[in-house]
Amino acid sequence: MKLLRIDSSARGNSVSRQLTQKFVETWKKENPSGEVIERDLATTFLPLITDEWTHAAHSDPLGLSPAQRETLSVSDTLIEELFEEKVDELVAVMERLVSDADAIRTGIGRSVVRNLKTMARMGVFLERAVHQRYPEFPVRSGVHSWEEYLPPLTENLERLVETYENAAAAAAGD
Repeated sequence: MKLLRIDSSARGNSVSRQLTQKFVETWKKENPSGEVIERDLATTFLPLITDEWTHAAHSDPLGLSPAQRETLSVSDTLIEELFEEKVDELVAVMERLVSDADAIRTGIGRSVVRNLKTMARMGVFLERAVHQRYPEFPVRSGVHSWEEYLPPLTENLERLVETYENAAAAAAGD
């Protein structure tokens, strides 16, 4: 099994480099015979895409001259590394994401609305806690909607709330 690690940060000790290093270390423990291919885009010289490269890349592979093969050698190596292992699995995951897009979108929308309500509830508790500690702190009286404990919502968030509040109300009425 192979793992392709790609680092791109210009900073040698960036957070992303630290995260990829931790991931590689964990992966190696779980895959002791696995091979790690490391590519550092900040330090690796990558040739520019030129007219020669474009012409060679769009030519019949069987008719390439030695110079054209040399022009494509770096990009061919990188493409092979990227797609050498697990292409079928990658395609299957991507197809599943596409086929489940509506369910994923719905799940994310419901989660966002649920999290907004949780934040609003936290606002209620915060208001009460501050009032207990500082009795002069004014507390709202009466019944308030959960939205009143949040800053103004963007148009997109308002649409999400409307969509999933209506869906919840319709489900409750069934």
